[in-house]
Amino acid sequence: MSSEVQALVNYYARSGYPRHIQTVCQEVLKKRPNEPVLLFWRAYGLILEGSYSEALRELEALQGAREVELAVPVAMIHAHKMCKIVDEDAVSALQDQVKSEERSATERTMLQAANLYLQLGGWANLDTAKDMLAKVLQVQPNYPHAQCLAAWVELALEAQDPEDAAGGTQRALATFEEVLEAAGTGPKEIEALLGKAHCLEKLGHFPQTLDTLNQVVVGYSWFLPALVEKARVLLVTSDWEQALETAQRVLAQDAQNIEAMRLTVLFLLARESRYTLAARRMADLCEYIDRHEPKNHALYFAVAQSCSRLSGRNPAVLGACTQLMDRARKLAPEVAAYVAEFGYVQLLGGDYAAALQTFHLATQLDELNTACMYGTIYCQLMEDQVDDAGRSIELLSLMSASIDKSADLHYLNALLLQKQQGERQDIVNLLDEAISVHNQTMHGVAMGMDYFVKLQPELLMDVARLYLLQCGSEPRQSTEPVSPFVTKTANVLGLVSRCVPGLLDAQLLLAKTRLLAADLE
Repeated sequence: MSSEVQALVNYYARSGYPRHIQTVCQEVLKKRPNEPVLLFWRAYGLILEGSYSEALRELEALQGAREVELAVPVAMIHAHKMCKIVDEDAVSALQDQVKSEERSATERTMLQAANLYLQLGGWANLDTAKDMLAKVLQVQPNYPHAQCLAAWVELALEAQDPEDAAGGTQRALATFEEVLEAAGTGPKEIEALLGKAHCLEKLGHFPQTLDTLNQVVVGYSWFLPALVEKARVLLVTSDWEQALETAQRVLAQDAQNIEAMRLTVLFLLARESRYTLAARRMADLCEYIDRHEPKNHALYFAVAQSCSRLSGRNPAVLGACTQLMDRARKLAPEVAAYVAEFGYVQLLGGDYAAALQTFHLATQLDELNTACMYGTIYCQLMEDQVDDAGRSIELLSLMSASIDKSADLHYLNALLLQKQQGERQDIVNLLDEAISVHNQTMHGVAMGMDYFVKLQPELLMDVARLYLLQCGSEPRQSTEPVSPFVTKTANVLGLVSRCVPGLLDAQLLLAKTRLLAADLE
């Protein structure tokens, strides 16, 4: 397998796109049939999709094949352990085979195995990958593929140990730059350029990140992931216009590119309030996932989750979210988070009775799922089941001290107190706590595909509405000071409007707040 194809496979593995891995390998196999490395990574894509039996059959046929004789039994062990019923005898035999293969492994064999260990992740696998690469580099210290892989392992280990955040990134960056400098005026390693861009982004050096990605775009125009990454980084910098323009460049070359279409949908929702068009694009996006990542339940979920937070409770958008979540739930019915998300979409649509039933189903899968608990309490309060909600909140507060720090729980306590006609100042204090915790949670969160999931615009809108209920309904007189409750409401809505200018309800509520403050400018 060429380094360019391996870079593409590695990118899709890091990005969680298993069917893309298989597609890339299958396309290259048309020109180079029966190449063991391509067949191996195609089988790895099957493992990621959960097709363990099929993957094991393909891997069995590769036993002893050149370059993958060590990676094959390692992958087979992983596939066996992922099965519902683990064949312990087979695993034991394969573990013995791995030990035997390690003793006679060549540098290229260890390189493929190390790459597999890297993609599998986890402390033990990453340490094994690091040790293998150290052996390779001891024999061939200037082997660029091994150097790049070692740097990616460094970054993965750093993710496991946040305390070494700066150190790991700096060491990886130095390695990538060393590989690029060694290439001189010749072709640059794609993995080294992508790795350098990743490090620069982590260090907050965004102009240099974009410059590095542009080198990939210019040097390897066929490598569309570089443009996708450029669009993503532009989004991180909140340069929505350039991000959208770059996404359109991607779609001009690949009309069904999932990530570019995701960014386009986010733009329509977050910036332009074009709900009808966004819903149509979401339907297209669902079709593209059906076609190109049909078993990727995590992707269906991620798309629905980000879009539901920006839906403005629009029925067409929520309908598209439901379609996506139906796919995720069908593929992985045992995942409580998917059931809870489906319930949240029902909640946003105002069907509280149905949402309560869905949240109940989710808690049967995972009784500690906080999203289910918060959703249940919210629906109980909306249905005026105040006593039930009170008991649920009391139980939730007792379950874990850490949950007490949740913005959601502070808001739900405030809403419960409002329903119980509690003291206004107590309600406001709880809302203040909710905003304080929310601000702490959002500290350092970069703009991106999942930013709005963490932002929770609907929670902020609910907090603002509850603040507003404490303000009265009459505008202040010119001789009166502005109510502190009005100021608090305006601050929350200002945050929502800045982050999600396309959320029309926030704009309307902000206008009402300014009217109460007699701010008519």
